[in-house]
Amino acid sequence: MKRSHIRFLVLVVFLLNLCMLSGVASGCTKPDSTQKTRDINEAFSLYSPMLFEQKETVLTKLNLHEEELEEYPVNGLILSEQETVADYPYEVALLFVKDTDEFYGFHYKANITDKEQALKQYDAAISWFRTKWGEPSTYPGLGNRYLDAKDPIEKLQKNGSGYLIETWELPVAEGVVIPENLHYELRAQIFYEKQDNSYMIWFSFAAANNPN
Repeated sequence: MKRSHIRFLVLVVFLLNLCMLSGVASGCTKPDSTQKTRDINEAFSLYSPMLFEQKETVLTKLNLHEEELEEYPVNGLILSEQETVADYPYEVALLFVKDTDEFYGFHYKANITDKEQALKQYDAAISWFRTKWGEPSTYPGLGNRYLDAKDPIEKLQKNGSGYLIETWELPVAEGVVIPENLHYELRAQIFYEKQDNSYMIWFSFAAANNPN
């Protein structure tokens, strides 16, 4: 009986050590409770009502500290957490007017080396945007519209380095006043980077000059 008891204790210790080392055995650890990644639907509803508020106010509302964030070109800040569009992850940057520090929008960006994956990811986003905001408002005769391209990869690579685009007019949140010479738009672009043979997907949700 004593030997059986010792064998039992040895087995228990072995299993406990296995659990601590692997962290994957059933029943050994609690499920990961990390926070769910914010998606574009939630993000758009969160950021849009803050258009033209001061940087300090925006960061306070988002519980962010500027000194902890990476700088983005031309007075922007890169968030430490990625967000998703159609379940694909993107780097997020908040944008502020250089001279006034007013919040004017946000960018999503992803760099992808595989061309099939890049098109799949971009197309998923375009489909989501069409479902959310209807058909794009891109100028009908524009030569580099994504939805008009029969072979997007060929179109992107034709001149060595190119891009395809679709745009949408975005709804302005209640209480937000857009300056008369601006409008709120989404520019959804995919670029071919010849230098490293990769593709960059870039979504700009921002106040921009009115189209001519």
